[in-house]
Amino acid sequence: MTSYPIPKKVPLQVWFGNVQDRFRGDPDTLSEPFSYPDDYFWLRDDSRTNQEIIEIINQENLYTKSILEPYGDLQTQLYSELLSYMEEDYTTFPTCEYSCKSPYKYFKKFTSGSGYYIYTQLDTRTGLNKILLDVNELAKDKLQCNITSLSHSFDERYFSYCVDFDGSEK
Repeated sequence: MTSYPIPKKVPLQVWFGNVQDRFRGDPDTLSEPFSYPDDYFWLRDDSRTNQEIIEIINQENLYTKSILEPYGDLQTQLYSELLSYMEEDYTTFPTCEYSCKSPYKYFKKFTSGSGYYIYTQLDTRTGLNKILLDVNELAKDKLQCNITSLSHSFDERYFSYCVDFDGSEK
């Protein structure tokens, strides 16, 4: 591919402030509604089904691949060098969640060959480790797995998290 795909422009004014009985933006900093021209707003597709947009993304990916192709050996060399500086098996230091008087400490560990953390609870009274979440198991057969908002209840009986399997952050 020799040129970067350029999507069409579709003029649109996007409004911020008190718009149609709902507030778009930060009410503390916006005193009056205002608009901003966004000729590429049409590229937003939360459903990820618009074939015209998908084709533009595919063209961009092909263009990027064609530009980077001559640097494949360098990419491999840099990747190998970065890996050489990383410790593949490691465990974070056990820390308290809410109170240091709690018998529970929390840490995460990473083992070589795995792509994700294992979140663990340590009972300091017994020395037993309890796996709270093995993201490697959760991510099996998925293209990606992003874990966020990990939290324990105040009594430390419950553990919660958010998971995103497709990159949509929904």
